[in-house]
Amino acid sequence: MVAAAKVERAAGVLSSLALRTRLRAAWLRHRSVLLPRLLPARPVRALDLTFTSPVLLAAGFDMRGALLEAAAALGLGAIENGSFTCFDGPVPPVLHRWPRVRAPKRGVSLRPPPGPLDVARRGLLRWLATVHGHADYIVLNPGSHRSAADVIADLSGSMAERLASLSCKPPALVVKLSADNLTSKELSRHARRLFDGGARGLLLSTESSPAVVDTLATVAAACPQATLISVGGVRTATQIDERLAAGAQLVQIHRTLSGDPLRACRRLRG
Repeated sequence: MVAAAKVERAAGVLSSLALRTRLRAAWLRHRSVLLPRLLPARPVRALDLTFTSPVLLAAGFDMRGALLEAAAALGLGAIENGSFTCFDGPVPPVLHRWPRVRAPKRGVSLRPPPGPLDVARRGLLRWLATVHGHADYIVLNPGSHRSAADVIADLSGSMAERLASLSCKPPALVVKLSADNLTSKELSRHARRLFDGGARGLLLSTESSPAVVDTLATVAAACPQATLISVGGVRTATQIDERLAAGAQLVQIHRTLSGDPLRACRRLRG
């Protein structure tokens, strides 16, 4: 364990457990000194849900949903569990139980396995049937299929149909879309196809895109009725406000909390 921790520190990468531990430590410190809410309450309506804040915790930080209390104490609007790779076969009990009325909200991120489309679809639909009742919204993370626009559109359409058949009020489907290596025209066309196929939200990743605000504005114009969620490179309150002004309704944070979460939240508070 000690050797592994040294390797992680040397590489500048934190494991899921390390990230989870840091957020838990931030929550304990927050409670012990009775600090005010770290992120201000800024309710926003999106995906037919009311989020207490437009700032959400991205997937990969808390895989199974252990940090409900921590996320609430920090003032986050939602916490996204996963991403889970949906191999065909029985679905393991992957999620911790959350209360029926959730504040913050809960997203569950699902990723298709690599390989043929029919295998990917089977795995995703099997997992949907198990986890949909635990989620306020479901995210399709294309994973290894992300460069295949036709495959992603087909999978998201199948998921939207399945969610509608499982519940009279199904959780909204959000599809993760990477802006990397796409022109504005290609990005707009792809986003529109996903929305027309049943996705109600688009999680736009701009991790390595230099023109984040322009990219968000492009997708917002192409899909004005979709809920747009921005993720990638968010570290300050100013960046959050810029992305919201460009057309995003929600903004996810991740790596900024891998240092000192309390200090990060103060920067995000502005």
